[in-house]
Amino acid sequence: MRLERPSPARQREFLLAVRRSRRLHGAWVAPPATHAAYRRYVRRLRRPTQAGYLVCRRDSGALVGVVNISEIVRGPLQSAYLGYYAFTPEAGRGLMMEGLALASTNAGRSSAKSGSRARTTQAPGPARPARR
Repeated sequence: MRLERPSPARQREFLLAVRRSRRLHGAWVAPPATHAAYRRYVRRLRRPTQAGYLVCRRDSGALVGVVNISEIVRGPLQSAYLGYYAFTPEAGRGLMMEGLALASTNAGRSSAKSGSRARTTQAPGPARPARR
């Protein structure tokens, strides 16, 4: 798995993944579903209190899901909210666990660097299947 920052270059693929995943997401998540909503999402991620990552397959670059970290508070009482969702057909394969680990590591590095964020992060090995 690898992480990418959401960008205009991925807008079309992201919106197709959202449409394909409507049944999966149901009432649980409301990802940006229009061009305008995606542009607002990307703009919002420029704030120092927000971070967002596209979780992608390392082999093909295909979108697996999204990790959002919001309301980031830095300093001695560091905290944030974490949200994530997978896209069909990758959901249920355990891939988001690896993406979440990468995102939390990357967010920690960002904190240590006073807000500078890496554009892409990769996991060192292959994804493991989900435990059942």
